[in-house]
Amino acid sequence: MSTSQPQSRINPNDPRFERYDCLPCRLIGATAFTGLGAYAYWQSRIPKSTPHYRTKRLGLLSLATGFISVGLYRLVN
Repeated sequence: MSTSQPQSRINPNDPRFERYDCLPCRLIGATAFTGLGAYAYWQSRIPKSTPHYRTKRLGLLSLATGFISVGLYRLVN
């Protein structure tokens, strides 16, 4: 027979509970998002002769801008 021990629950409103990420976590997250943004930008620069290329390129550039912005935000905050 196993005895179940009560699990302690973390209350996010407790002042002792700190909300922060370690530096390696922030660096990995920032690198991942910035890398995705750089890849999307790189893909938007490849000339393609497909219909609606300008629309696709604008979408990829928007994604690149968003990913790079999120990466920088992740690094700072």
